[in-house]
Amino acid sequence: MKKLMIATLIAFGLAGCASNNYAEKSPTEVAQAVTVKNSDFDRVALVIGPKHVTDIKRNPFTDTNYTQLVGSVDKKTKDLKYRVHTTVVYQAPRWRFYDSVSLVNGTQRKVSVGQRTVDSCTTYVGCLYTEEVSFEVDVSELGAIGAQGDFQYRLNSTSGIENAITVKRQYIDGFHLAFGLLAPKF
Repeated sequence: MKKLMIATLIAFGLAGCASNNYAEKSPTEVAQAVTVKNSDFDRVALVIGPKHVTDIKRNPFTDTNYTQLVGSVDKKTKDLKYRVHTTVVYQAPRWRFYDSVSLVNGTQRKVSVGQRTVDSCTTYVGCLYTEEVSFEVDVSELGAIGAQGDFQYRLNSTSGIENAITVKRQYIDGFHLAFGLLAPKF
């Protein structure tokens, strides 16, 4: 049964790959694109939302932010956790070093830093950088966020650059729909 559920989710996920930006998709389309990472070797099952893409114009360049919600279920304790993963791609003369996040309610947290890569450099415009960060969101916070509308947060860097990112309500609703159906099955 578990294998059939995973195969069905993978099929839905592949069907949703025609457009890989779920910022403007319906909750049903988002839910169909959610994927699951679970095996007998993992203590935690992961429910991974599709990419929600937003851009921030910074003359003359644009930052591209790839955000994914990830839910985890501890298969022994049934504890639920949510993380927000963000990958920022930008062109600049130097690294920004994102190190914290601010939520609309004033809460500020450190982020977990993933990969940082330099993709290419030129003399005139600097380099194309990629920084991956993630932070935990309390289950009650995410529920409240979904009830209030869009989820907004700001990534803060040691260089002083800030990225204000908005994750659309329909994305959160679609993720909740899929996670709510899948979490009790682990």
